[in-house]
Amino acid sequence: MKLTITDLKLRQELDRVFVLHWTHFGMLTLSVLTDLVKLESFVFDTVLLVLLITFYRLYYQTVKKLFYTFWTLSIVLIVYLVSSLLFIDLTDVQFYLHLLSLIFVVMEMYILHNPIYYPIVSWWEYDFRYRHDLKIMAECEGLEPLRGRMNDIRRDSAGIRFFEDLEIGTKLSIIHNDKTYVGKTMSKRRYSIGRPWTYGFKFHLENEEEKKAYTELMNEYKNEKDTKVKSKFKKTES
Repeated sequence: MKLTITDLKLRQELDRVFVLHWTHFGMLTLSVLTDLVKLESFVFDTVLLVLLITFYRLYYQTVKKLFYTFWTLSIVLIVYLVSSLLFIDLTDVQFYLHLLSLIFVVMEMYILHNPIYYPIVSWWEYDFRYRHDLKIMAECEGLEPLRGRMNDIRRDSAGIRFFEDLEIGTKLSIIHNDKTYVGKTMSKRRYSIGRPWTYGFKFHLENEEEKKAYTELMNEYKNEKDTKVKSKFKKTES
């Protein structure tokens, strides 16, 4: 299930994510150490420091390998930071360290909230009638036309799924409703054996016509998603 990325620009962006990650870790560690050196609650502060290091060791692995548990741990951390800012008696220095940590965590989440890194795929929906995706065909030089599905269209990107194993950086012409969208694969992951490959796909948007076509596709996807959700709940209620 590990995500594979080879694009240099994406690797550089991930390096910035790692810098943010270790920056808010350093700030929270410094916050704990300011209490630890006072020796007022040495045992408690030592345990807190060990827990913090253990948490961040696990947290870093989810970022490094881009596991979906990153989001769960991020929410846990945000809840802790917000609670500490509101309910814990912090010194002025600790308050700003926690506040800056919160800001950096949110920045890290914003960068990674992209289909290229974390495509949202509704695997829990077993009824294909209610899956949040669009049927597509893809053309690629040297290959037969591919049948697949596209989902999670946002931030000039999307998640596309094929059973075929494609190289990262493969240029594709995606065909949907007789319209063609050009772009290339930027990342790929496979959730389990027997499942299709999920690719992070970046649209080629160099002119107004391509941007307009992308906007229409994104709106169509959102409308299709809303329609399927409403249809499912109507069936459940009936």
